[in-house]
Amino acid sequence: MSAGSGVVGRDVLPAGGGVVGRNGLSAGSGVVGRDGLSAGGGVVGRNGLSAGGGVVGRNGLSAGSGVVGRDSLSAGGGVVGKNGLSAGSGVVGNDGLSAGGGVVGRDALSTERGVVGRDGFSAVGGFAGRDGLSTERGVVGRDGFSAGGGVVGRNGLSA
Repeated sequence: MSAGSGVVGRDVLPAGGGVVGRNGLSAGSGVVGRDGLSAGGGVVGRNGLSAGGGVVGRNGLSAGSGVVGRDSLSAGGGVVGKNGLSAGSGVVGNDGLSAGGGVVGRDALSTERGVVGRDGFSAVGGFAGRDGLSTERGVVGRDGFSAGGGVVGRNGLSA
């Protein structure tokens, strides 16, 4: 395939319309996303970012580097947490888990389902007790209250 304008990207593919993105890859159909990266296959996600390798997740967002998490959602900035879930907006908590919806609680832990309790702490697994407090480890006592630190006493009540 000849490159209409004689321009070839780092990938040695002809650049449609002579367009090459910031990443040095040629844009097959001359399409470049808001991020300045070329869109493989000319695909651009709902977020306006180019989809490297033409990959777009279930959420319609493009996967910057063609990375899609176990949940089939595209990983903004190509970031995938230790849990294998993609980080919608490239946010990962200091526990290494990806933060669904890009939400991180006051404790800097990621909230897998974007849920944060009344206390501002992230609720791992998206659980919140009857008291509205987040359950750091998803543990709720027999009394329906959240167990801070995941501790439940011998009586089955949350600590």
